[in-house]
Amino acid sequence: IRALGDQEPLIASTLEFSRRANLAVGALLAFTAAVAAVFEPKLWFVVPLTAWVVLDNYVETLLSLPLADGNTWQNAVSLLLRRALALVFVAAAWLAGVDAVFWYSVGLAFSSMIAVFVAIRLGPAITRVRSRRSYKSIIGKSSHFWLNSVATQTRNFDVLLVGLVTSPAVSGIYGVTSRITTPLRLIPTSFAAVLMPAAARSTTGRITQGILRPAMYVC
Repeated sequence: IRALGDQEPLIASTLEFSRRANLAVGALLAFTAAVAAVFEPKLWFVVPLTAWVVLDNYVETLLSLPLADGNTWQNAVSLLLRRALALVFVAAAWLAGVDAVFWYSVGLAFSSMIAVFVAIRLGPAITRVRSRRSYKSIIGKSSHFWLNSVATQTRNFDVLLVGLVTSPAVSGIYGVTSRITTPLRLIPTSFAAVLMPAAARSTTGRITQGILRPAMYVC
């Protein structure tokens, strides 16, 4: 929608919906994790991890706007800096002899929190607009994205299903093999995110040669 242009009210409403949905899910996850950690202190690292999940998801939503504008460098730099800062946290915790897993989670959450402010500051002005538009139309327009996301997440249940019908040893071996394919799936997924705005801006109504050729290379 951003690549097509002239839809800023809808984009502002979508960002507002994303912001509120992330806050609601984050509060629920943090409360659940905190309750679980009270009974099992080893689970305290999950609490900052829930904040990271929500913040990182919102960062990616904000960064989709400059990506649609062709500023792909913001996405690459943001991701590298987020992971680098988390690495600094875990390295410092390891050198200090404290719980590296907990501080790694804190580093992830802290880096994503900074990334949110930077993305809003450096992003288009539309990221700072508040909107009260009905969310019903937003959910309807994004239905195909919801279906794609659900279909993608179901891939993560393959190890669970194998474990239910086979032994733990077979499930473990299969799990390692299954996880190896995850980095390979990042290539077409990342390429599709970059390709989609370019395809949306195409005025010919068909796939141009400039879009078709790189897509075939990735395939």
